Amino acid sequence: MSLLKIDKITQVFFSSDDYKVVLDNVNLEINDNEFVAFLGPSGCGKTTLLSIISGLLKPTIGNVYIKDIQIEKPTNRIGYMLQQDFLYPWRTIEENIVIGLEINKIKSPENIRYALNLLKQVGLENVEQDYPQQLSGGMRQRVALVRTLATQPEILLLDEPFSALDYQTKIKLEELVFHTLKQFKKSAILVTHDIEEAIAVCDRIYIFNKDPGTIAHEIIVPEDLKQLNPFNARQHPEFAKLFDHIWKEMEKLG
Repeated sequence: MSLLKIDKITQVFFSSDDYKVVLDNVNLEINDNEFVAFLGPSGCGKTTLLSIISGLLKPTIGNVYIKDIQIEKPTNRIGYMLQQDFLYPWRTIEENIVIGLEINKIKSPENIRYALNLLKQVGLENVEQDYPQQLSGGMRQRVALVRTLATQPEILLLDEPFSALDYQTKIKLEELVFHTLKQFKKSAILVTHDIEEAIAVCDRIYIFNKDPGTIAHEIIVPEDLKQLNPFNARQHPEFAKLFDHIWKEMEKLG
């Protein structure tokens, strides 16, 4: 049984005199401990699909299931990390990382200890009483990752979480997320425009068409690349070949 099933998802947005089909009959499944990328141009429905998976948006047609349980509203079984960290500037780092625990009414001493331990594991020691403005952009994104993991979700949704960072910080955070997901045996979906990023961190890549958003291709990342961390994967000869293949497929889509 798959962890996540997306079944016949269609999303139509209506205005007073028109409508737009953003997603059309999207079907896919994601397994336990699998990292999948949604790759495609702006406006192809990638983020809309994440909103549907998270339960924040009800699809026009279709359903989303985690282990055969239908997702109809936000749940702590799904963690959602956005491009912006959205840390509350008036709350300390410790107060920020437990927000999910508060919202889901699971803020216990044990879960707080778990969240604080996560901070140490991502290399952020002795910042618990700092405020977000005292941290760098990369450190803030690590705090956002801890906040997402603190509720112990079964699957993480990552909506371009590295795109606003400089290249070196971006690679470091890719490495951190890559190893953290493996360590905690989590599944994840990454929305990105970056072909390199998708190849470096993911097991499978879905390329989306635009107008309406549909799945055009499913790409399986070779085992040789999957076994390498994101930095080393970029140095492998198969990396350039796969990049070239995906680039050409996306060029065909326009």
